[in-house]
Amino acid sequence: MREVNVTQLNKELLDDLIWLQKIPGCTNLGRYQGIKDRLEEIERNYDASTNRLTADAAEKDLLLSSLEAYELHDVIQFLRKQPSHSLPIKSLQRLLNGPEYHLDEEPKFGGSEGRDIQFELSLGSRIADSGLQVIDYDDVVVNVDGIKVGFQCKRPAYLKTLKQAFEKAVSQLESRISSGRNDYGFVAICLDKVCELDKVLFRGEDHEQVTERLILERNKISHFLRANRKLASSKRIIGVILNIKGLFFNQKIGRFSPVSAIFTERTEQEGPAGEFDRLFSLIATQMKTGSPD
Repeated sequence: MREVNVTQLNKELLDDLIWLQKIPGCTNLGRYQGIKDRLEEIERNYDASTNRLTADAAEKDLLLSSLEAYELHDVIQFLRKQPSHSLPIKSLQRLLNGPEYHLDEEPKFGGSEGRDIQFELSLGSRIADSGLQVIDYDDVVVNVDGIKVGFQCKRPAYLKTLKQAFEKAVSQLESRISSGRNDYGFVAICLDKVCELDKVLFRGEDHEQVTERLILERNKISHFLRANRKLASSKRIIGVILNIKGLFFNQKIGRFSPVSAIFTERTEQEGPAGEFDRLFSLIATQMKTGSPD
């Protein structure tokens, strides 16, 4: 788990943005220009001896700018290791869209596109880090023993739209499977906004309290989606990934780190499920044992 202070976050962000501007169509930094400016201002108003902000900088800016910079760095670090010809150029261009802060998103009007793409790229990098072979980053496709398993990513803004997002993902996967683009599918859902953890800066000196909160939130969502996970075998939807995280600030040492968890859950098939069990076991086990977190 990577722990960083404000100075390191700012340095990483500047380095990431220099790399990003070399990508065709990414010269204009979009939402990250404002985040860069705010993080630089935060560094100027941060007292390293007390690990506190001076009166000139708002704690909200510290939370939001730090979270944005941290998440971008994880994605960029992974992409920088990839051959240039395999980079998802269109996704990187769309990554820059949207308001500076996720709290200002207006999903009805498409304001969440940049961070939706960020979730896809982040999930793809985590899956690849686990040792699975990612062959496409357009909603992520994995090659498992010659079988193409697609991950349809959703990042719903509200609990009331969660089931609708799940059903849309299932429908999109069905379309991809019927067209031959994928053989099987996973629904992947980012729960940060649904559980409102994107508004919280956790404090303390150990991560256990945050981990317990993540598990509690996951249990609520799992129960909420229980009926939706019952699907006909013909749909070929193997399982569900619930991605949830929070930002943790150890004020004693002045360092940030995310506390994140990916929960894989099996769908319930109406009919034969032998191949479903095999593929789910392979993917879930690999992500649990191979993931860096």
